Amino acid sequence: MDVSVAAVVVLLGLVLLRWGLILFGALLILQPARSCPACFRATLPIRRPVLNAVLPVAEWRWCPACRWSGPSLKSPSPATPSHSEKVEHWTANPDR
Repeated sequence: MDVSVAAVVVLLGLVLLRWGLILFGALLILQPARSCPACFRATLPIRRPVLNAVLPVAEWRWCPACRWSGPSLKSPSPATPSHSEKVEHWTANPDR
């Protein structure tokens, strides 16, 4: 292996290590948020395909009240009943 090829491989490895450390640090800083950090009102998730491909655990959120937007960790969504559970509930209570 030539010295210049080895130098390129080492430098590329250091750049990838640096990106990995930055990504790890960003994930440690991000918090799950459903409310705006500026006005404390509810925020809406924004679809960003590139962000979902790179960081599937993060999402971009937007506040319609103060127009804040920023990243956050995906928080677990509240449990919603499935279609079959709704049908079973309705058939169990025909008085409704």
